[in-house]
Amino acid sequence: MNNIALANLESSKLYINKNILTLEVLNSVYNKTESTTILEYIKNFWIIAKENKKKYHFIINIHNLGVYPLSLFTKIIKYLSEIEDIFKYHLHSSCVILNSETFLSILKPLFNIYKPSRPFTFVKNKTDAFYYLKNNTLD
Repeated sequence: MNNIALANLESSKLYINKNILTLEVLNSVYNKTESTTILEYIKNFWIIAKENKKKYHFIINIHNLGVYPLSLFTKIIKYLSEIEDIFKYHLHSSCVILNSETFLSILKPLFNIYKPSRPFTFVKNKTDAFYYLKNNTLD
């Protein structure tokens, strides 16, 4: 794979490969500064996608998710809401890789607060993620 790194932090990394933006949580330790930094990178990526009139898929791999403060989830919803209009035209589809029923039950209510405007699902592994994205081909 020809991944182009956009951010490599201790807690996460953000990279692009062709038309797929991927966020990977690397460990379960919460780092407030790095969390804010990666959210800014993601927001700026989508602003640039809009400027360049490009459309991307988005994989969020949180298989190493830890127990994080509620304030982080509030901040995530804030960031997503700020770029919602960009998602409508530049995000094709997205999925979250999560193989934990416990964390899935915690995250699902967040999507009652923030409703994705584009196709979205939870999957258990990268193979399922690529299958999902493949079946949601770009227009």
